[in-house]
Amino acid sequence: MRRKSLKQKGSLAVAASRKSKTAQPANRFYRSAKLSEYQFKRVLWSFARDEPAGEAARQMTLSANSIDALYSKLRIFFTELGVFTDIYEGRNPEDGTPLGEDMEGYELRLIAFHLERVSRKRRMKPTRIDEVDYNWCESRWRFEYHILAEGRPSEGLYRMMFSHLLAHIRVSGPVGGELRNRDRSEALMEEQLDQRLAWLERNAPAFRDEASRSELRRLRRHILAN
Repeated sequence: MRRKSLKQKGSLAVAASRKSKTAQPANRFYRSAKLSEYQFKRVLWSFARDEPAGEAARQMTLSANSIDALYSKLRIFFTELGVFTDIYEGRNPEDGTPLGEDMEGYELRLIAFHLERVSRKRRMKPTRIDEVDYNWCESRWRFEYHILAEGRPSEGLYRMMFSHLLAHIRVSGPVGGELRNRDRSEALMEEQLDQRLAWLERNAPAFRDEASRSELRRLRRHILAN
């Protein structure tokens, strides 16, 4: 009898071991037991394209409310990580930006881009003056890619935006968890800056000469540093 009991326990242990090897791994990108990695990447792709939650919901099995909630968590994650930033650094916009007077044209174009973008959002909630405006921080990040394509984003540009966001999640995620590896994320932002410059040099003939590339690189690094 005892020998039979031990044999049964051994069989159960082997079965449990096999089950653990074949079980699906936890979502590495988002702290949720209900959302698969595939679903998360589908939502992140829609986020990279700046698709409204309702439009994204029609392409997958998630509700618009669920997608909108995940969009909000993505904004918070990337802002707290320093990928999405406020050019005013939380100060009164009337006092200007640390970027200096040379960047006033950039500031005005960014404001116009942000206002046009939020005018298309139906689910956007107003932000109090003492709160972090995550949508504003997101707009600045998007604007850095928008100006590369001169206002006409392509599928290639969207893929780069998606891959850049996912890379930060791989390094510092999961979304919804405690931020990790901030130093590696800062190095990653430098790498992504170089990738954006390389994309611009390949796709914009006006920036193929060395003088233009050097000036653009200096300008971009000045923006990133602030």
